[in-house]
Amino acid sequence: MKKSLLAAAVSLAALTVGSAFAADLPSRKEAPVYIPPPPV
Repeated sequence: MKKSLLAAAVSLAALTVGSAFAADLPSRKEAPVYIPPPPV
């Protein structure tokens, strides 16, 4: 029981830390093309 609880806590912590580091990765998509607004 204790081993499974410990394993669940460790895996949850690893997932949380992994997603926090993934948020810092640069985006591989190109910048959106700028379309100027039509003149009024």
